[in-house]
Amino acid sequence: MEGKYEGPERREATRFDCKIPVEYNLINDVRSVELSRKRAGIICNISSHGLHLEIPELNDSWTDGLYSGMIKLGLVINLPGEKQPLRAVAKVVWLTKSLRESDSGTIGCILGLEFLDITTTDRDRITNYILNSYLSEQNK
Repeated sequence: MEGKYEGPERREATRFDCKIPVEYNLINDVRSVELSRKRAGIICNISSHGLHLEIPELNDSWTDGLYSGMIKLGLVINLPGEKQPLRAVAKVVWLTKSLRESDSGTIGCILGLEFLDITTTDRDRITNYILNSYLSEQNK
């Protein structure tokens, strides 16, 4: 699953380029302090169906669980201009490791995520953010 996808576009919704900080934790059936620890990343593009997330580290031992869907991500997203954060659970659709490695075995990583559990209201908030941001850019 690593590398650049060269096939036809499979996304159901158009992505909007952005730089939005996000808080996330990893979720699986086994309670683990290490997995449930809150982490930070940056959303690089977003749609009402998913997002592109850059994270500073990812333990190699979690890769199989992320690919298989056994490990999911719990997301808390503060959209610009919104007072209340939105919450969602997402699965990894693709994963690309960056070239940065450390002695601790963690690596920088880029994740393609699909929302699994998100309220209709929060999905609509994302759509409105995208439309308002796009219109704002067009009026510059």
